[in-house]
Amino acid sequence: MELGWYDIEWTVEDKCGNISECSYSFQVVDCKNPTPLCYSEITTVLMPSTDPRMVTINARDFDRGSDDNCTPGATCGDCNTDLRFSFSGTNPNETTKTFTEGDEGLHTLDMWVWDQAGNKDFCTVTIYIQDNAAGTNNMIAGQLITEDTKKIENAKVRIEDMVGHETQSVETNADGFFEFSVPDGDYEVSAEMNDNYLNGLTTLDLVIIQKHILGIKDLDSPYKLIAADANNDKKVSASDILALRQLILGTKDKLSNNDSWTFIDNNYQFINPQNPWLTQERDMHSIVLNEVAQDMMDNHFIGVKIGDVNNTAIVNHNESNNVNPRNVLSMNVKNVQYESGDVVEVPVKLNSEINLSGFQFSLNTGDLKIERIESGKINISSNNYSVHDNKLFMSWNAQKDLMIGESDVLFTLVFKAQNSGQLINQFDLMKDLNPEIYDENLDVIGLDLDMRNAVTGEFTLYQNTPNPFTNDTEISFNLPKAGSVTITVF
Repeated sequence: MELGWYDIEWTVEDKCGNISECSYSFQVVDCKNPTPLCYSEITTVLMPSTDPRMVTINARDFDRGSDDNCTPGATCGDCNTDLRFSFSGTNPNETTKTFTEGDEGLHTLDMWVWDQAGNKDFCTVTIYIQDNAAGTNNMIAGQLITEDTKKIENAKVRIEDMVGHETQSVETNADGFFEFSVPDGDYEVSAEMNDNYLNGLTTLDLVIIQKHILGIKDLDSPYKLIAADANNDKKVSASDILALRQLILGTKDKLSNNDSWTFIDNNYQFINPQNPWLTQERDMHSIVLNEVAQDMMDNHFIGVKIGDVNNTAIVNHNESNNVNPRNVLSMNVKNVQYESGDVVEVPVKLNSEINLSGFQFSLNTGDLKIERIESGKINISSNNYSVHDNKLFMSWNAQKDLMIGESDVLFTLVFKAQNSGQLINQFDLMKDLNPEIYDENLDVIGLDLDMRNAVTGEFTLYQNTPNPFTNDTEISFNLPKAGSVTITVF
């Protein structure tokens, strides 16, 4: 149906021959964004005939046949003259961009495609500006990305002159790009980053590594195998799980024999992807460039975050880690009253059946001093928890998925009371270690704390469950005696 206004007329006649008519006008409009298709990289030079030397680029120069459902001429590829192209998502008339002396190197731009109705979409492009009149240096450039093509920002890239051994270093930009200007010669390029070992690391990674070790589900790429090799001994074993769990629990703040990231030449060919550590003649972690006498722009690296085998690390400022699980389970804990010096035993259950693969959480225990944790349906060892300033950190994963029912005691927390009080006034689930639990499908399920079995005699308002929630949540409270209440939600 063509765009524009249309009239619909209805005529209704009953069995007695009575006729009634009505009409309705409606408009067909275009609400669908065009489909941008771009040349991802263009190289151009500053014009030597101008002073200062400069070059002006048209956004349309990046078009590779963008398409639209309603714009005339758009569907014939190169003849999409009725589409508009700009370098701005707010101004379709910003169609050009000018580069001058000093702008040499790589630039990342967004090319926006606009249809006649004002709908728009964009693709990200790269332009390399050369200044042939400025000298004879060569541009060495590339990009750092993860296995799933996320762009790695603020990684350090180093280039070394293999004759004079002089070095230069730069950091990658928000799109993961780096560049060097060097004279003719032989060079070696490498990358490194060694910050935030916990980035992308959760107990779910340990679950996945455990399944690989047991042959239940193999890690399916050489990069994931390298990520799982936490202690850098060229294999994946239980000692890697132990080293990573120490990071999660905060008993170690770094790996003893590994950086938090490693980078691999994008063109490196593994002899055996199932054994990426097999020796080859050249190092996978660097790119050697012999007899450089021209620009070389494709020196790309794959970044591997050690321990992160499910690719959840945040690698640039445009990403967000505020991902809330769709479902939530509760740890059911019975509230008890205690006196100073009492040994308080707290059995922990779940409020719903689950085929359990693992979990993690951190718990503020107030003035209750943790004495030990006793195994229940699951086996708990000292490697599964740590205590820091009355904060309990737990990380556990199953050798084999374990069916847990609502009546099963997972484990029992044993405390020594420093003062008199109630459990409900001491326990607080924290965000230091995201509270989450994993089922047999490796789905991430939120974990909260349910302590509704209150000791009578006090007014108590309990945490709503589930929390966070989408459609509805339940708020529980305890009253010392029957009466009217007012609940305020803000």
